[in-house]
Amino acid sequence: MHRSVSAEARKLLAEATGIPPERVMISCTHTHSAASALGQDRYTSEQPLDDYQRFVAHRISDGVRCAAGNLRPAEIAFGTAEAQEHVLNLRRFMCEGTVPVNPFGKTDKVKMNPPGGSKDLTDPTVSSIALREPDGK
Repeated sequence: MHRSVSAEARKLLAEATGIPPERVMISCTHTHSAASALGQDRYTSEQPLDDYQRFVAHRISDGVRCAAGNLRPAEIAFGTAEAQEHVLNLRRFMCEGTVPVNPFGKTDKVKMNPPGGSKDLTDPTVSSIALREPDGK
């Protein structure tokens, strides 16, 4: 997602909810089967938004607006488990001396998609977060 989309979403959020733009954190992930919200030139700092980027900014704002309208007390919990068999698609820190040289002749500190069950991983921990209403729902 281009930073212009994030800026527009923050502006819309401030207008709709009063949440200051500098108090909004937007976190993105990616997919290999969806449209791009990077616009015409992802390397240009400021650019006019295309139709899809405007759509994304409005959907972000709508989601937060709906959530703000449904605020209520909640309980939160965090946990971890060792599950090395489930971390093969993650970018993981590798043990010293186990990372192969990259195409540029350097050694990275992390490896993308290490083999499943690899003993070269330094952190096979999977983290989880859970939220619920105080009555347990």
